[in-house]
Amino acid sequence: MAPMMETIARSLPDRRGLGRILLLCLLAMAASGLAGYLLETVLPEGLMAIAYLATGIFFLALFIAFAALNAILAKTTFENRRTRPTPDRIPKGLRIYMFLFTKDQLRRLAGDNLLGNAFSVQCVAIWIIGLVIAAVLPVQAGAAGRLMTEPVTPRPEIAAGYSRVPYGDARRPGTNFSVLIPHGWTTHALPPRAEETDGLAVLAAWSAPDGDVRLEVAVQRMRRELAPADWMVEWLTANDWQVLDARRLPGAAGAQGDVLAAREGRVHRLRSYKSGDLMFLVDASVSRDGFAAAEETLFVATEGFRLEGLIGGPYAEPMREAAWDGPIPAWLLVPAAWKMAADDRLPRAAGRQFTATDAGGRPVGLIYVGTLAPEAATDHAALAAAVAETLRTRQDLTFDTPTLDRVSAPGATAEVQTGSTTAVNPAGVPVRVEMTIVREPRGWVVFALAGTRPDPDPYLIDAANRRVFEIVRGSFGGG
Repeated sequence: MAPMMETIARSLPDRRGLGRILLLCLLAMAASGLAGYLLETVLPEGLMAIAYLATGIFFLALFIAFAALNAILAKTTFENRRTRPTPDRIPKGLRIYMFLFTKDQLRRLAGDNLLGNAFSVQCVAIWIIGLVIAAVLPVQAGAAGRLMTEPVTPRPEIAAGYSRVPYGDARRPGTNFSVLIPHGWTTHALPPRAEETDGLAVLAAWSAPDGDVRLEVAVQRMRRELAPADWMVEWLTANDWQVLDARRLPGAAGAQGDVLAAREGRVHRLRSYKSGDLMFLVDASVSRDGFAAAEETLFVATEGFRLEGLIGGPYAEPMREAAWDGPIPAWLLVPAAWKMAADDRLPRAAGRQFTATDAGGRPVGLIYVGTLAPEAATDHAALAAAVAETLRTRQDLTFDTPTLDRVSAPGATAEVQTGSTTAVNPAGVPVRVEMTIVREPRGWVVFALAGTRPDPDPYLIDAANRRVFEIVRGSFGGG
């Protein structure tokens, strides 16, 4: 170990080279920071591919240079042992890759056959600097690409610097809400607008004194039941937003969408909420240059939104109850537009099949709910295989049985496992297949979804199917 360490130490530049090492680090950090800013906030996304290509060419050139240097060393060492490689004999193209070393250092290293080691140390130094930049840069220069999930300022201080501002409209009581607004912000008067069913209508707007940071709350009336997060995904796609980061949050009216996006020179923190048939979009935005200073304000403004009306119901479309007897008495809610039929295809099962169709009468969604006696299956996997075979046979689908994962807490009375996969129907259209299988002391409960996933999906068929499946599972109560 000692000789190897001595060799490495002798390959390192002396104190005269430390200044260049420091300069290299500073220039690399500055250049990478500028490149990261340009690539993430200014230049088109397509230039990211160019950046990756340039990086690959750089390292390829390093490897080629290393191979060429080894060839020179091998030739001088084995063909002519009296000749030592000197800095003057190293091609200029290779000399560039060893700029940390002076000619005197390279001459000494050449005398001891350490030029290859010196070149390796140079490469390692560049790679280490790159790793440091990769670890630090996303937090500093790439902050506009990640969602803030907790404020930096303590929440008591936030409460002291913000006011909860209510909004109410006697003509539309379902739109009542309140938001957290920093002290000193301006409330903008908006012209009265009629209720819209085909697009978002801005209800209220506020802005900072300089006008750069802005908060708007808009609403849209929905015809079908959709989770806010799923609606937001399609809305962002349809309106050509650049999504920087996104997450789904649980909500009483379906999963909420929380998104960081960019558009027309501004960074937006967007969050979707739902109450009955009203979809709310809370939009806090700032110019790209002002994002770092206003990031926490955007987070507080969207997180602090509160609906003052009923949350979670009534739903956006009429619902009906479905109940039947069986090993476990069943009761659940399902949209009235979904057709219901008895289905006892699984052995010793009491079940119902719910089907949704499009405007042309073609089936686009199927949900199966069944209850079985304890002895009907040995385990979750066996029951999943039986359900999958039923779907393959009856719905003419091609897919492999999904692997189930346990989602219930250890030791819980009911053991819940879920799984999903993508099937294909005879027309070649992808079909979402999801299963939730519950084992409890009274027996088994099976939930299965088979819903088409057209691409593109302008009518949000997949999103609607998943939301109905969520409602069916959430409302199920064996009594």
